[in-house]
Amino acid sequence: MKNTIFKVIGALVLCAGIVIAYTSLNKFNILGMLLGFILAIVGGVVLGCFSVTTSKSSNNQNQKNVININKQNSSSEIQGDVLNKNVLDNNSKVDTPKKVEKRTYLPISPEDLSFETTIEKYLTTSHSKCPCEYNYFDYLRAEFDCILNNLTKENITISSYKLLRQNTIFFDYEKSKTVNKNSSIKFLKDFIAIDVETTGLKTGYNDIIELSAIKFENFKPISIFSTLLSPRKPVSEEITKITGITNDMLVGKPKFSEVFESFISFVGNLPLVMHNASFDLKFLYVSGWELDFEKRKIYDTLELSRKYVKDFHDEKLDSYKLVDVCEEVSIYFNGAHRSSADALAAGLLFNEIVKIRKETDNLLTLLEN
Repeated sequence: MKNTIFKVIGALVLCAGIVIAYTSLNKFNILGMLLGFILAIVGGVVLGCFSVTTSKSSNNQNQKNVININKQNSSSEIQGDVLNKNVLDNNSKVDTPKKVEKRTYLPISPEDLSFETTIEKYLTTSHSKCPCEYNYFDYLRAEFDCILNNLTKENITISSYKLLRQNTIFFDYEKSKTVNKNSSIKFLKDFIAIDVETTGLKTGYNDIIELSAIKFENFKPISIFSTLLSPRKPVSEEITKITGITNDMLVGKPKFSEVFESFISFVGNLPLVMHNASFDLKFLYVSGWELDFEKRKIYDTLELSRKYVKDFHDEKLDSYKLVDVCEEVSIYFNGAHRSSADALAAGLLFNEIVKIRKETDNLLTLLEN
């Protein structure tokens, strides 16, 4: 009410000032004009101030109304929640909602798992499953390490075998053998998965610094040949960053020629499985291993994956690097660019490719037929 009175007074003063100023202007009365302008300004200020005050008061009242409505709605929601929870006791209290805590998983290590059970899971579809109390990726990596850590280690004998490096990088290998529905299980179930780490990509200039081979029997990894090797030149910092292999680790290690007899004895005449086989074979050939490619079956999981491994939408993968293809078929491991882990991953990936081509989820059933 008070605000309204002041607004009326302000309007009257404003009007009076305008009339006096206009009349004085016609009579050229300077004092009258000045008085009129002053009254108009005062009236305008009074009218404006009380209009703003009224507006603020109105807004504050609206905000209070909104707050009261929200409180009523919140109270109704709480009451609804209480009723939905069947709170029948009049003395029951509504608990304050608790913050959603981040889920914690039980720790898992390779030692917690069974070697035989884990291998059997990899021969079937169950290796892609994980108990709910464990983190999925940690659990699958632990399964992989469980297999790798429990393989029988081949005893490597150092010999003075005279092995000559090849003077040319030319060799007869062209492409890998394929796997199809009619491929005989007899020739697929037993193989050697091989991987090498080198000081660089140039075949004639660089050397092998780590060599690993894993023997699979009936699709099961059973034993491993693995050793670091002494190169002709020091390992660069770049290669150390990629592989984790340092020059100190290679001090006193044998040369390729000194482990060659043990290596070819372990490999025997079994088919070979490699990821990007042409790279590994070139280094092995230049280092002195002359393979008979007409008699030796070689399966390149890189070439086979590009043909047969697709994503959930039946589309080509963005990358066919070993670690990326393995993840697509639920094989997770930490040791990328260490030859033992890469060899095991390539062998397990080959098993998955056989499953795809044979249209089965269980390799054990193939062995029974």
